[in-house]
Amino acid sequence: TFRPKDPQFPSADLKFGLVKVTWDSEDKEHPFPHGALQITDGSIVHKPTGIKAQSISGALSFEEGSVSLEPLSATVSNNPLVGRVRYDMDKQQAEFSVSGVLAGIEKTPLGASLDKAAFSGALNVRCSGVLAKNHFMLDAAADATQAQFEYEWWFRKPIGMGATVKSLNVDMVPKKSLKVSGSAAIDTTEVNVTWDLTHEAGRWRLQSARAKVDRLDVVSAGKCMRIPYAASGGVGTEGYFEWTRVPGAEK
Repeated sequence: TFRPKDPQFPSADLKFGLVKVTWDSEDKEHPFPHGALQITDGSIVHKPTGIKAQSISGALSFEEGSVSLEPLSATVSNNPLVGRVRYDMDKQQAEFSVSGVLAGIEKTPLGASLDKAAFSGALNVRCSGVLAKNHFMLDAAADATQAQFEYEWWFRKPIGMGATVKSLNVDMVPKKSLKVSGSAAIDTTEVNVTWDLTHEAGRWRLQSARAKVDRLDVVSAGKCMRIPYAASGGVGTEGYFEWTRVPGAEK
C-alpha cells in the first residue's frame, strides 16, 4: 500500500510477484534502491481526477534516482489500458504515456469540470504528459464519436456523430489556472479552439474562449444546434467565435 504525502499524486494498493531489489542504506553516493519486481495485480486511484485503474500488471524497475513501470496494463471503467510511467525522485516529477478507452466520462470530475458544460459517453484516448508537484501538462489525441458534449442550452454534439480530437494541449496549475488548446474535427468541420480557465469556489470557471473555423459545413453544424429548425445550405468560410468573461457582469 502506497499513500502519497501530496494529494496531487495517486495512491496505490499493489500485489507483487518476483522481487529482485537491493538497497544499501549506508551508501551515501547511491541512496536509492536498484532492481526490479513484477506487479501481478492491484489498483491505483488519482483523487483529483476521480480515475481508478484496476487489475494492474507490469514490470517495476528501480534505477539511480528513478522508478519506472513499463510495460503497464490495467483496466479503467472495465476497459483495457496500456502505457508506461516513470517517476524522477530528485525532481519529484512523473512522466507517462497511456492509450485506451475512458468510459463513463459523466461519472468523473471531467464530466462537469467546465462551467455551463457537460461531458458524457466514452473517449478512445492516446495521451502523454508530465505531472509535477504544482504543474500538470498533457498532450492527447482522441476519437470522440461515442462521447457527448453540451454547452449551455444551445449546443450539443451527440453520441454517434463523428468527432476526432486531432490534438489537445493542457497546461494546468492545480486549483489556480488551466489553459486548453487544440484542434478537432466534428463530422466534416475542423475547429481550432483555446480555453482559459481559473479555479474559483471549488470548480473551474471559463474566463475566455476562442474558436476558429476555416470551412464550416452548415448541415453538420445544424446537427449540434438545439434549435427548432433544420439547417440546410452549403459551406461557410472564415468563421470565428470569441467570448470573454466580464468581472461583475453576472451579478
